Amino acid sequence: MLLLILKLPGGEVIAQPSTGDVLANDLRRNVVRVNSRWTDGHMQDGFGFVVGERAGLLYIVTAYHVVRNRQDSTLGAPAIIFFQDQGKEYQGDLLNTHLGQDEGDVAVIRVVAPPGFSWQPVARSSVPAERGDDVRFIGVEGQWLVPVKPGAVNNVEPNHAIRFEGLPIRTGTSGAPLVGNKGIVGMINTDDVFGFATPIDVIERAIRGWNYPWQLTTWSPPPPPPPPLIVATVTPPTEPSTTSPGGTVKASSPPQIGNLDRRYTTRDNRDLYLGDIPRPDRIIGTRNVDLAECERECTDNNDCVAFAYDRWNSSCYAKNKITQSLLEPHSMIAVKKPAELPNVSQKTPEMVILRNQHMRGDVMISQKTTSYAACSSACEDNLKCVAFNFLKRAGGEDNCRMFKLSDGHDNDNAVDAGYKHQVP
Repeated sequence: MLLLILKLPGGEVIAQPSTGDVLANDLRRNVVRVNSRWTDGHMQDGFGFVVGERAGLLYIVTAYHVVRNRQDSTLGAPAIIFFQDQGKEYQGDLLNTHLGQDEGDVAVIRVVAPPGFSWQPVARSSVPAERGDDVRFIGVEGQWLVPVKPGAVNNVEPNHAIRFEGLPIRTGTSGAPLVGNKGIVGMINTDDVFGFATPIDVIERAIRGWNYPWQLTTWSPPPPPPPPLIVATVTPPTEPSTTSPGGTVKASSPPQIGNLDRRYTTRDNRDLYLGDIPRPDRIIGTRNVDLAECERECTDNNDCVAFAYDRWNSSCYAKNKITQSLLEPHSMIAVKKPAELPNVSQKTPEMVILRNQHMRGDVMISQKTTSYAACSSACEDNLKCVAFNFLKRAGGEDNCRMFKLSDGHDNDNAVDAGYKHQVP
């Protein structure tokens, strides 16, 4: 007998905005105005957008030329204005790491998050820009304006810069995100007859390479609910068999299963530092693949000795050397046997703050705490805890829920979350 069970999907699901216009307007809270003041009194205006948060500090990317005076190469002191608090300037800290004009024109600003600030991490496009794609921007003439009519991608240049047309950009739009129908595809750095933008892939590689927090994720549809099962009597099929030359009957071989455990030693909640094998197009990592595809990519490459699989973003990173292992809840690592797993770094992990988000996964421990900070401390003190949810309006129930494995995070105004992150 087969017992069929109907399992209803639980939890709230986040629906992807139906148009690029809706999405771009929703992402205005991620976008900031950047006002740079040069030593000679000149001011340069632009925009930027949040890519990560760590220890109460926001990390913002903008165009390097917005904060660098091309006349004498001096750097401007950036003042930051938030969409949710447009009447106040916050002093930003311009970091030394940057990409020059020919590399992508990227600078990073760090600033203290304003009280009550929230942003949308599910903002990165799940597909790269291609010719003909609709695109919009957020920010022109000092305002968080989004054009009603989209422009279009004209071409992706050999250096990966995105050329686009049909958008009314002006001086002062540099640093603004270029938004497609599935999320941010790049950052605007030039306004001319055609506009140009640095692809989001280039920005991500730079931010991760500089060991700054990168928390932009892609939207992915929830899995469909399983079909209802019907209780039925099933007669087992006759097992296929073959007759050997000696006349004895032998059963057919069992179906083959995955070779991950046979060929690799794996560890959840880990990442491997450096050693990435670039794809033929020089992009690091393969997106939108499952674990089996990631395994095959490494197995079929003689230069690959290990891989890291980002479960939250379904991304695969093949490695040509086994380096330091880092604590990273969104990733798992696999090392080809007989090589051994590297030891995890001994550096104290940092806690990444996720406002208005809830972690997905099976809860390991629930307890009652007095505040978000107390819940974060409880997770820090528990070696098995890699992520947590703090229920802001839990009433008398346990409001601190800890995880030893997480599947990612979703929007939820009733919850603030966090996860452990380790830098080299």
